[in-house]
Amino acid sequence: IIGGFSNNFPDNNAPAQAWIIKADAEGNIEWSKTYGFDFASETVRAIVQNPDGTYTVAAQRSHSGTSSLWVFKLDSLGNLLWNRILGNGYWTVALAMLPAQNGYIIAGLEQPYIWNVGNAFVLKIDTTGTQQWVNYYSNGSMAEFSDMIRLSDGNCLANEVKCRRR
Repeated sequence: IIGGFSNNFPDNNAPAQAWIIKADAEGNIEWSKTYGFDFASETVRAIVQNPDGTYTVAAQRSHSGTSSLWVFKLDSLGNLLWNRILGNGYWTVALAMLPAQNGYIIAGLEQPYIWNVGNAFVLKIDTTGTQQWVNYYSNGSMAEFSDMIRLSDGNCLANEVKCRRR
């Protein structure tokens, strides 16, 4: 499964939409679909294939200078099952997602209305996309978690990218 965005579906003047391609082991396309909202741009940031053949997707939804975390679930044929918008209403971006017990762990960046300041976050959603909890981490300026791995003990380790103010 491959995810990203496309600027030219259905036409070049439309906002970017989240684009997901399902390919077989030889790279032959089984299906290709775009997802999104009118008057917003969406980009796929992470995809988890679930044991039942469905897919849970974390995407970035940008509109009018804001960015939200958009989480949605697809069936095995790429049909939308549910979707949720999460975040602070200003700038929330998911950069990594892992399956967790009864849901998913998502990591990324959330900024308040002040640029050059941001918090790394880790949040948990259940299997329907409902937020269960969120924790924020800051280094005093700009911080984000850009990747996660699952450790052998079942815990997760998030990788932080630090940016310093100049």
